[in-house]
Amino acid sequence: MICEFCGKEDSVQIVLSCGYTVCLEHVNNLGDTFQCIICKNHVINKQALFNMNKNRSILSKLQFTNYLNTVKEKCF
Repeated sequence: MICEFCGKEDSVQIVLSCGYTVCLEHVNNLGDTFQCIICKNHVINKQALFNMNKNRSILSKLQFTNYLNTVKEKCF
């Protein structure tokens, strides 16, 4: 997927409640509640955003990948 904010392709993408996708790093750099950085039509609660089914799955995969990388570093 391509970030609809910066155009990056190879980053972890989060789906906003309006359907647009953005890099996780953009969301992480914002406050707990923020105006949508793409459509500017609604306010987003970061915790609710991360709890959306699609995003929860994406974040779980990221967490697992980070865990595997940590294990690889310790074992090799």
